[in-house]
Amino acid sequence: MTQKNLENPEQEQAQQVDTVSSAKDIEPLDYSSLYDGVLYQFTHGQLGDSEEKISEIFKKYFGEKAATKKSYGKKDRKQLTAIVEDVLQQKLHEIKIKSTSLVPDNINSSIAGLLNIMCLDLDFSNISLDTCKEALKQRCGDVKELKETCEVLWLGRRLFDWYNAGIVSPEINADVMQMQDFYRKGTIDREVLAWHYYNVGMVYENYSSHKNNQQAISAEHNRAVKFMKKALNKTDTNISLIMTIKDFLSDEPHYNPQSVLDACHRIMDNNDDNQSLYLAHKLYAETLTENRRIKGLNAEDNNQKILDHYNIALSYTNSSEDKLDILEAISNYQKGADKDGYIKTLVQMTNLQTGRNRIRALKHLTNLVESSQMKTVFLKTAINEFLDLDNIRGEDIAMYRSLDSKLRAVAAGDAKTIKKLDSLRDKILPQTENEQTQQFVFTQMSSKGNDIF
Repeated sequence: MTQKNLENPEQEQAQQVDTVSSAKDIEPLDYSSLYDGVLYQFTHGQLGDSEEKISEIFKKYFGEKAATKKSYGKKDRKQLTAIVEDVLQQKLHEIKIKSTSLVPDNINSSIAGLLNIMCLDLDFSNISLDTCKEALKQRCGDVKELKETCEVLWLGRRLFDWYNAGIVSPEINADVMQMQDFYRKGTIDREVLAWHYYNVGMVYENYSSHKNNQQAISAEHNRAVKFMKKALNKTDTNISLIMTIKDFLSDEPHYNPQSVLDACHRIMDNNDDNQSLYLAHKLYAETLTENRRIKGLNAEDNNQKILDHYNIALSYTNSSEDKLDILEAISNYQKGADKDGYIKTLVQMTNLQTGRNRIRALKHLTNLVESSQMKTVFLKTAINEFLDLDNIRGEDIAMYRSLDSKLRAVAAGDAKTIKKLDSLRDKILPQTENEQTQQFVFTQMSSKGNDIF
């Protein structure tokens, strides 16, 4: 992109938005008008960015003291151009990602986003698809980036139409080659191509479901598998796509778990957000657990890698639910193989639990440990947790009786603990038992109604 007139982004002059009823009435954009429009929209929050994000971009190019609401002159043109190119590249990439989708709202959002960038007020919900295409093509003018984005958008839309109709057009291979060409030219990145491969796979899979002939079903399904594998091997940052494809491929006779492990490694290398890293390490461990015979790993290496990746996953999440999910997987793996490790993992789990779940977990720990001191600690903790319950139910009393009995046995020589248990027994058990007695109703009359007493 070449540098154009980008001065005074804060100026409150009316932003030119073309409202048209016919594609022929649309004025084509050139780089200068596009840049001016994008800068104005960006600085005024019309592209969906927060004030913090806008300020962050300006500081990136103008330094920490940069302000968005000030006059900029010719001397600032280089930085303003860089800002526009940065923003435009990001927005066009978002449009390409959304347009490469089988979700109608995403495709509509991508069209609306492109119209917004083009400053074109066109209600595409009330016009034909061909008219919309014609309008966007006219508006793109000679701006290469806009024209390429439009082409990607319509390729995605056409794939959606085939999926929705349950058909496969002979043009599908030509479209795939077009997307591959866009990738080679840098028009799209690996993630857009991966999504396109995945969508092609879904089109073939959906098409196979409409077949009656088993041979035809198998042929179309095999094509779906081929494109799913292509998508899995291409994505670098999208862990959700990897998880979805893994579920699709895992029941296939020639499923290769190593391809999932390789994809997880790419996520680890190319992502810095904790959620993606958490999911990648979790999926890595799960894949190793499900497929014990991974080429190049002996049983001991395999086992250690499973634990390593589960533990790394723990470090990338602050969610108690996620942590419990991982710890449960670790505990299931340790059970019967590493008693000490199993107990330590269960202790970690109890620290994340509350209420009845925590009480039951502590009771289970009491049965596992041999040390009277540890049994005492776990039982006292369980009773403390019991006292936090908002309402005491019938089954809770049975649980408390068990805790009381176990603690009396292991702390028999501790007069202070026994005295406290006596106090709690008087406070908790009789009250509940009295309530149960009051609720107990029995009639002495016979089944036919005789009552001579």
